[in-house]
Amino acid sequence: MNNIGMPIFTAEQAGRVVKGEYANLSLNRWEKRGEIIRLKRGLYLRGDVQIDEMVIANYLYQPSYVSMETVLNQTGVIPDFAGTITSIVTGRPRNFANREGNFGYSRVRTELFFGYEMIKDVKSGLYIKIARPEKALLDYMYVRRVPKLDETRIEWEHLKKTVLLTMAKSYPNWVRKEIRRYV
Repeated sequence: MNNIGMPIFTAEQAGRVVKGEYANLSLNRWEKRGEIIRLKRGLYLRGDVQIDEMVIANYLYQPSYVSMETVLNQTGVIPDFAGTITSIVTGRPRNFANREGNFGYSRVRTELFFGYEMIKDVKSGLYIKIARPEKALLDYMYVRRVPKLDETRIEWEHLKKTVLLTMAKSYPNWVRKEIRRYV
């Protein structure tokens, strides 16, 4: 187990360290002893590693970036706490639940898969793909089909209006119109 240097690893990567047919047996033993945590079939987390849930979200479904309610709450744009780490993908929507948390993935068109940055997780040294707050709001409106922002508790001072308007140009007209009402 100590030969696997990465905090998150696949069964295939473990198989390179533990030769042949013993890989699955070793993974089962490590999991029972609490040395690793199964995140999903074929993907594991070392049990001795501190890691941000958002890093896990990026690894569970690739390519993806953390967005919507998770980012909006973390940046103070909305006060509502999301119990699920919300992410954006271009593939099929999915949900995962494991010991580390709940993870939800919503689909956008390929041309809307932008507006994220890479931030280093200080706990693990790995990087998190995370949406800018402006992009998270647009993703939220688009994916959740929020036609009017009147009912939402948005703290507009946490958003850069020029960035929001620029990013909104890629979204459907109904999203652009609603954003223009507020900026």
